[in-house]
Amino acid sequence: MKINNREKGMLILLLFVLVAFGYYWFIIKPLESDLQVQLIDLENKKLAKMDVDMRLDTEPRLTQEIADNTEALKQLSIPYYSDISNEEMLMSITKLSQESMVTLTEVDYIADSAPEDDLNQKGSDVKFTGSYETLIGYLQTIEGYDKKIGVSKLTVQRSLEGEIEGRISLVFSSIPKLKSYDQYSMAYLALKENTRDVLLNPFAPFDGFVWTSDETPVVYPTDEPEIDYENYRPKTQIESFEDGSSFFVGSSDEMTGSVNRNQLKISDGYSAELNFDFITAREFNEANLVFDTNPVMIPKQAEYLGVWMYAYEAGNHAVGAVLIDSSGREFRVYFENSVNWVGWKEIEVSLPIDISYPCKVQRLFVEGKGYEQKLHGKYLFDQLEVSYPVE
Repeated sequence: MKINNREKGMLILLLFVLVAFGYYWFIIKPLESDLQVQLIDLENKKLAKMDVDMRLDTEPRLTQEIADNTEALKQLSIPYYSDISNEEMLMSITKLSQESMVTLTEVDYIADSAPEDDLNQKGSDVKFTGSYETLIGYLQTIEGYDKKIGVSKLTVQRSLEGEIEGRISLVFSSIPKLKSYDQYSMAYLALKENTRDVLLNPFAPFDGFVWTSDETPVVYPTDEPEIDYENYRPKTQIESFEDGSSFFVGSSDEMTGSVNRNQLKISDGYSAELNFDFITAREFNEANLVFDTNPVMIPKQAEYLGVWMYAYEAGNHAVGAVLIDSSGREFRVYFENSVNWVGWKEIEVSLPIDISYPCKVQRLFVEGKGYEQKLHGKYLFDQLEVSYPVE
């Protein structure tokens, strides 16, 4: 059968249509379907990104709210005990009596009530003597005390000496949940009022005191060491780190850190605990313990500046201080170029002679240099002192 030119044209056109249809159906259409899937996936990812962006936008606000609420809880926790020991109760009772001039003759502890999750209570039964005025003063002192103490029972009678005597039952309540917010924890009064740390053993005999076999005390003279006047250098404390007013500042906004009070100390109740994390190694990093809210002054010419420092581990950090003199000049002095010890160590530096006094110790710093530096650490500081020239 012979095909004419017209039929050949029709067959070629049909073949072209079949090829075009096949190309569309088997290639273009699957790509279109896949494109639709990708577009839907893109929209889902855009929605997910918007959700993440919203979360990131709210994170600083939430972080600030958490910090504000934590600080508010700290302030609210001050009038309450987070825990109370018998020693703490006795110290509180004694302090209250000293302030009101009432005489305590007997203190008994009442059995603790069953502890609860939200409230624990301990009691003390106190026998007293005094006048009516001193009793009223004692009750007013209890009411105005910076920790809340309740009076559950009071009995009063006239004594034979013409004064009054009686018993007062005190209730000390503690809220265990406040422990993480209690700035003083269990040692509020023990650390402020107790002077046991002054002497290791007040009953130990002094040097040269010897008991004989017949128990007759004999005192032998002791050879007192001569004072080395050439190297004699008395020290004067200018900062005890007790009030916790110093704060952390890093040399970069990326750094994190804090300054807290620590009960491991050289003297008094607390030392300053400097925590820091440099995050990233740089040519220079610095963590500062700043005194600006409570200036630390050196009123007259001094020869040396020293501080006690506690290292939990050795590190390659330099430690120093920044001073601002009366003419506004800044002096940067170094106690140590490397922390190569563990535990307490007294470190000091000779002060430049061209400082104009009075001058201010603006801050203490821990400095890291080079990319091999240790990026985080914790150090304690206590008893910042100066040595004045001996006249």
